Amino acid sequence: DDKNMDDVQFDDDNSGDSDDSGKKKRKKKRKPRTALIVCPVNVLLNWEDEFEKWLGELAPPIYSLQAAGPSNTKRAALLEEWHETGGILIIGYDQYRNLTVTKRSVQTP
Repeated sequence: DDKNMDDVQFDDDNSGDSDDSGKKKRKKKRKPRTALIVCPVNVLLNWEDEFEKWLGELAPPIYSLQAAGPSNTKRAALLEEWHETGGILIIGYDQYRNLTVTKRSVQTP
């Protein structure tokens, strides 16, 4: 069974649309423009290798926040490029948490 991005399908409505006779209309497949993979840091490279293995030259652009290094400027540039051009962003759990959790301010009594 060959795996490819054509197998990825998104439904806006899980119930589907029905015509007047009650029959379900077939939904059109849509390819995602961006995808985010959040995984343990020790398997980040495995994900990249699997896309290359299964899709080869058909693989979408793959971005790794880990590869951007510790510079927030470089990480921000990578995130912006991924958002603008599309593709797959692979990120570790800790990096995802650091990007999404707002810092709580310490309040003094």
